[in-house]
Amino acid sequence: LGEESEDKAKKRSVVFVVGATASGKSDLALSMAKRHKGVIFNCDSIQIYSGLDRGSAKPTKKECLEVPHHLLNMIGPPNVMTTGDYRRAFEDEIKKIPIDQPVFLVGGTGFYFQAIENGLYPVAKASPKMRKQIEDELQQEDGAIKLYAELKKKDPFTALKISLNDHYRLVRALEIIRTENTTLTEIKKKFATEKAPPDFRLLKIGVVCQREELFVRIQKRSELMVQSGLRQEVQSFLDQGLGAWPPLASVGYAQAGQAIRENKSDLWLIEAISTGTRQLAKKQRTWFKRDPEIFWVEDEQSKLTAEKLLATFLQRRLDEP
Repeated sequence: LGEESEDKAKKRSVVFVVGATASGKSDLALSMAKRHKGVIFNCDSIQIYSGLDRGSAKPTKKECLEVPHHLLNMIGPPNVMTTGDYRRAFEDEIKKIPIDQPVFLVGGTGFYFQAIENGLYPVAKASPKMRKQIEDELQQEDGAIKLYAELKKKDPFTALKISLNDHYRLVRALEIIRTENTTLTEIKKKFATEKAPPDFRLLKIGVVCQREELFVRIQKRSELMVQSGLRQEVQSFLDQGLGAWPPLASVGYAQAGQAIRENKSDLWLIEAISTGTRQLAKKQRTWFKRDPEIFWVEDEQSKLTAEKLLATFLQRRLDEP
């Protein structure tokens, strides 16, 4: 009984490895996980989908053999994974990992990291009936303008954070208002006063790549995507009538879809993906830089410091009663 209660009192160690796309965070996480016999959990909102291979920079088969990878290729079209779905999948999967084995959560999807660390707002699951009603309104003349005006009137603070063209979030915000008789702003306020800390020990490491080097990496990655068959991969989804599948609106896939529709050249596609990826990287850097708890790795010296920090973090876990 004593050993059982002691084991229940233990907390597992989770390491966030964050940063902009193409910054090198996956390589750092792989080396750390190999050295400390850990496992890697994907925290990229596109790598969770099966079939999206050419434009998602998924780990290679060799890398997956070197270190166990989880939360990859979880669902396929026409399904969509929400942040809530991701958190629930994370909670189910992490229970399968021995508590003494460190978990490295790697990616650039800020909302996913936020959900794992802070939990989720207590919002009911989507109502298919209400969602269909709002989506039908959206398709009407000036539908988006009218729906956005409704949101501004009923929840102006949320409206400030949502673009008129962000139809997914616009529909979801109004769905909450109409079905739960409250607003997302009120739900967030309540959540901020009631949320519990995570039930694991957490270390956050961020990876920074110098701007010029990052642009070179992005350019090479964009070229590889196109050369490896991104256009053909997207065409296969279009042939199945899946052109409106939300993941195909992500960077890389959106540009490939446009290239197919408008008969653009591969050179155009490479430059379009490169531009879109640079913009995404800037947004990711801005998101993660807001967190003062992240230790940033910028060069070989700081990488050594991060390794010492990680070793101390994991050793402290082993020393705990």
